Amino acid sequence: MTSILITGGHSGIGLAAVRKLNRAAHRPRPRYDEPRAAQLWDDSKRLVHLTDEEEPTQLR
Repeated sequence: MTSILITGGHSGIGLAAVRKLNRAAHRPRPRYDEPRAAQLWDDSKRLVHLTDEEEPTQLR
């Protein structure tokens, strides 16, 4: 609450920074970078179960 009072005239910049920090802290299932990170995580787990016949087609 005090941060909003401190920013004062630059409330737009302050609110943008707060929103950015909140997005980074809470990670509410964003649609931009999260699917790629989840895909890499799934691929890394899937590599353990790959057999010789299977091709890791998702990996680029």
